[in-house]
Amino acid sequence: RIDHAIELDPEFGLARSISGGYYTMQSAMGIKPAREVIPLAKAAEHEALRLDPSLPEAHALLAVCNGTYDYDWNEAQRHWRLAMAREPVSHDIRLWYGNHYLLPIGRPLEAVEMIAKSLDGDPLNPLGRHHFAVALRHAGRLEDAEVELRKVLEIDEHFPLPLSTLGAVCAQQWRFEEALALTDRAHA
Repeated sequence: RIDHAIELDPEFGLARSISGGYYTMQSAMGIKPAREVIPLAKAAEHEALRLDPSLPEAHALLAVCNGTYDYDWNEAQRHWRLAMAREPVSHDIRLWYGNHYLLPIGRPLEAVEMIAKSLDGDPLNPLGRHHFAVALRHAGRLEDAEVELRKVLEIDEHFPLPLSTLGAVCAQQWRFEEALALTDRAHA
């Protein structure tokens, strides 16, 4: 439990940052509204940076909040620069950068490259592989995206995100019956 880690060491910046990531994920997954949890996420990340001003995870998660929720892409870019400055850059930060910055600002080819690098260290990560397939789709590589999504479904056949994305890829290829069946499975 992250709360327990913070209780044991209130000066542990990474634990504070991870708690902020938890709030961000609640919004991203539709569990709680952004208006409720993003202020909590930002507060946790600012506290983490108070404890460790160069903490890459805190800068990355603030960048996600700045871009995805506040649409302040200049501030997001500033935090991404700081998050990517400490070597080695973690696989998670590369994944978040590709998915939460490069894709939304319209740089899908760079997103494909960045997310692929993130998967080098975590090849069985189904969420990361899903994000990779989304980047491939946005880069116009529909066949590659489909192959990747089917690999994700081999890891977890009930994971709804790749089911719905695969439905969209099939629809883009005029395979509407298959698209409908996949999105029905995802919705169920």
